[in-house]
Amino acid sequence: MTKRTQKQTERDQHEPWPPELPEEIEHLLHELPEPLDDDVEYSEIAIADVTLDDLSAKAISFRSMQLQRCSLARTAFNRSEFTNIRFNSCNLGAADWERAQMSRIELRDCSMIGMRLLDGTAADILIRDSNCDMALFWKTRFKRVRFEHCTFRRASFEGADLSGVVFHECDLTGADLRGTKLKGTDLRGSRIDGMTVGAQDLYGAIINPEQAVELVQLLGVTVKWE
Repeated sequence: MTKRTQKQTERDQHEPWPPELPEEIEHLLHELPEPLDDDVEYSEIAIADVTLDDLSAKAISFRSMQLQRCSLARTAFNRSEFTNIRFNSCNLGAADWERAQMSRIELRDCSMIGMRLLDGTAADILIRDSNCDMALFWKTRFKRVRFEHCTFRRASFEGADLSGVVFHECDLTGADLRGTKLKGTDLRGSRIDGMTVGAQDLYGAIINPEQAVELVQLLGVTVKWE
């Protein structure tokens, strides 16, 4: 086993690892190889324009997959696993994924409005150009996660562990971050108007000077200039 370089170690700590997909993934499909059901595993396939709305299953496994323009709106997946997945222009609106285990996931240009990701784990995740308004991420543990150009208006992270998460140019207007762990969480450049957060929750968070004034006001402190 080769010794890790300093650069690799730094990446481990700060940047999500991308999905590891096979070079020759199975040809593009327009339906799942078998019906969605409990304890079923799907792996090494690419699907496009597939609609799975309103379906429910327990302990399913998605591994090494690409999904394009697929809809999983209002799906209910309990104790399921998602590993090495790339979602492009997919609809996950109002999906309820409780106690999901997610790792090495990319979501680009996706709709996650009202999605519920409760009491799960999310490691090595990149979400870019996606709408997460009113989504619930209660008690979810995030590790090496980066959000870029996403909206989280009125979303709730209550009780989540957001340590080290990067919010790059995101909109957190009205978001609820009460009871979260924010050590090393980078909020610089994101909009935080009306965000709900406690003074203790902010310990270790990374913000810019303009945000500092906004946060002080959110905490009920009056700022007056001489």
